[in-house]
Amino acid sequence: MRIFFIVILLISSSAYTSKLFAQLFVGTDMVVTNGAILKVQNNILQTGTTGNIENAGDIDVDYDYINNGTTTGNATNTGIYTIGGNWENNNSFVADNSTVHLRSADKLITGTAVTDFYTLKLTGGKKLMTIDASAYWLDLGTEHLLTDNNVMLIDNDDPNAIIYTTGFVSSRDDGHLQRKTQSTATYSFPLGSDVGDFRLRPIDITPNDGNLNIYGARLANNNATTDGYDLEDKSALVGDLNDLYYHHLYHPSGTSTANITFYYDDTEDEVTETVGHWINDWTILDNVTAGSSVGNFSTLVLNNYDDFSTRPFILASKADFVYIPNAITPNDDGRNDVLNLSFKEDNLHSFEFYIFDRWGKLVFESHRSNFTWEATDRGELVAEGAYVWRMQYQIKGSTTIVEKMGTIMVLP
Repeated sequence: MRIFFIVILLISSSAYTSKLFAQLFVGTDMVVTNGAILKVQNNILQTGTTGNIENAGDIDVDYDYINNGTTTGNATNTGIYTIGGNWENNNSFVADNSTVHLRSADKLITGTAVTDFYTLKLTGGKKLMTIDASAYWLDLGTEHLLTDNNVMLIDNDDPNAIIYTTGFVSSRDDGHLQRKTQSTATYSFPLGSDVGDFRLRPIDITPNDGNLNIYGARLANNNATTDGYDLEDKSALVGDLNDLYYHHLYHPSGTSTANITFYYDDTEDEVTETVGHWINDWTILDNVTAGSSVGNFSTLVLNNYDDFSTRPFILASKADFVYIPNAITPNDDGRNDVLNLSFKEDNLHSFEFYIFDRWGKLVFESHRSNFTWEATDRGELVAEGAYVWRMQYQIKGSTTIVEKMGTIMVLP
């Protein structure tokens, strides 16, 4: 069988279609002018290391596009690359204002050189990245872009630079979606995963100023414990943690604070009260408020946040810090004889606990959480009746000072 290696120079400004049934190998300069169409049917288009393509028209390749030379969008003109196979860039791609349209399922964005797309359009099914990439506009539509452990950067500070309906970006390991921001608008991160149970859990990031920042995010669609963030390793203020998924958030550039909106499903997600953050263990974050509902999602908003020193964030509930009984019976029968609390001392920045009688006299105080009160005042058993307690504490890593009050009965 004879294999033809064909070099074509298109200079006509009128539409021109070339149907090629063998591999098109470009070893020199080739220009596809505005309005011209180059069609490679049932095969690949490959450039040599000296093969340079300038495309202001439409290059349509049924199989792979392999760039080993220099491919451009022909300065300011808008070239279109419609590729049915893999996009493989091994040298230099200068996008100009071109569109790369990947139209088939289970195809790769690959190669040895990072591709900086202008417009990347996806149709026809999932696409997998084996290398970092960037896009000025990303048109997901209804499709799935899997970055794997690579980064897709949206290098355009327009909040609408990602175009999608039900499309989403998934990632694994340290891969994630990044967005450049330079306004106080809301930037959407359409995150999802088809690993295990299919799940969409987007987030929004709204910077609090117009300075230049880059934020990043990915959905980890699995129990955080499997990734080394043990759900049982948590501060005393944490109640339950979402065991279905969690998020990784990044802030590789800039110093602006931002409001972060977490979308969740009321039906599927059982833990939806607040947001936790992993810093050596899981802790509850301050400044979390309920947001508005959007479609099938409800939202939680983490306000004015700037600590991205560690990446994991999770839906959480708050625990009652400690159970304080409403009565004790100091009769030495072995049941409810004393009042004591069970805190982890190393979770506390500060702690105070006071008990007053009905006239306001202080009968007991402790600045340690692991105290025991035996219903005594200066070694003497107190009278039966009602006593008021007041507690104040601050958790390490939190700026909130919590104050609680209540009553406890001393009974015979």
